[in-house]
Amino acid sequence: MSQKEQTRHHQEEILTVDAIVKEITTLVTMPAVYYRILNLVENENSTAAEIGEIIAQDTSLTARLLRIANSAFYGFPSSIETVSRAITVIGLRELRDLVLATSAIEAFDHIPLDLANMTSFWNHSLYTGVCARILATRNKVLHSERLFVAGLLHDIGHLIMFLKLPKQLRNCMVQAGREDIDIQVAERRLLGFDHAELGSALLRYWKLPDSLIQTVQYHHEPALAEKFRQECAIVHVANILAKHANLVEYVSEKTLNYHPAALRLLNFTEDHAEEICAEADLQFNEAREIFLPKAANG
Repeated sequence: MSQKEQTRHHQEEILTVDAIVKEITTLVTMPAVYYRILNLVENENSTAAEIGEIIAQDTSLTARLLRIANSAFYGFPSSIETVSRAITVIGLRELRDLVLATSAIEAFDHIPLDLANMTSFWNHSLYTGVCARILATRNKVLHSERLFVAGLLHDIGHLIMFLKLPKQLRNCMVQAGREDIDIQVAERRLLGFDHAELGSALLRYWKLPDSLIQTVQYHHEPALAEKFRQECAIVHVANILAKHANLVEYVSEKTLNYHPAALRLLNFTEDHAEEICAEADLQFNEAREIFLPKAANG
């Protein structure tokens, strides 16, 4: 294939991804309250009280955030009764990220269960988020809550495929299992793009932070990321730790191999895996009760 043909082929792939994402955004949208909070967080003159007033207009969101703030997931010694207090204790950026996490789950809440095992999907995603949060804390990453969100949303591209390309995704899973290859490799062969590219395109369309977009796009290949390599490495390792926890239906042996660059960047060895998973196990059930109440209760 000539360079000109390769360029045209690549452009066609981008257009295909863009077309899918534009179509999906008519079905799944981020709530307006998230963008209002995002604008306030980015405004240095905003106060916790102002943000609290915006959140208080959404009673369901208020209840979830207060439950999160008072959970063992954070372990604050005293009861937090108001959103403004939660903002003060947790932090503006961290609270923004928690709103993002709950909003993203809610955006895809209506996916028919006959297309995918959504309980399995969100269990794996949530466990990845919990592990990413632990790894971020251990590596002293600033605002570690954003890594929880990155882990939670790392496979969001698969949700798009469940909605718009269910048969094609099933074919990719079959090929990945038959040939013992990574699912993203099968996706690229059959579709011309993978779920990481699709997911990052959706987050870009939603105008989410660039660090989150990059982390989702390169969570399988962190060494390819031009920016935010540490964040990409964290979610890469967290994703593999979650796969070891057997929370997904399909796992290739090859997907359980850590990228050497990620291990070096995090000073991580497989000896650390058991310790991190033990800590994640303690947090997972409570996080599941908070973020996935439907799955946790039935």
